[in-house]
Amino acid sequence: MPSSVSNGKHKINFLDFLLIILIIAIISAAIVSVIRSNPNRISGGDTKITYKIKCEMVDKNAAQNLQTADFIYDNNSNQLLGSVIAIENTPVMAKDSSQPDSPMIMTDKVTLTITVSASAWKDNGVYSIDSFRIAAGQELEFHSEQLSLSGLCISLNAQ
Repeated sequence: MPSSVSNGKHKINFLDFLLIILIIAIISAAIVSVIRSNPNRISGGDTKITYKIKCEMVDKNAAQNLQTADFIYDNNSNQLLGSVIAIENTPVMAKDSSQPDSPMIMTDKVTLTITVSASAWKDNGVYSIDSFRIAAGQELEFHSEQLSLSGLCISLNAQ
């Protein structure tokens, strides 16, 4: 006569197996939902970000090589920062601050308006464009296919 006391081994039947799979699926879905619901994310899809960069003491020839629709990339990561949609050139007389005895030279002050569509997050005024972080007041070093520049982000907004 078989004993009702088992020897510690229990066979998992089909319903037990389905119940375990269902519990794992529910827990996994909850974890993914929490990870994806970053409260700082601006949108689930691409967000249009427009910002301005002011560049001082730009060589006149370099300033003339800038064109609207030029793609701008970060110097360090080579990540696309957007495309130029507007350029404001202002001729100025300036001295090279590294050489106080240098003569005054004619340069350009250039303000670039750049736009990019990317996954974006905002945290205390700092935006993350994909993996690149940018904020108003931040110094940027960037390049197009023709030249490399540095400047100050003077405004930034997302739509």
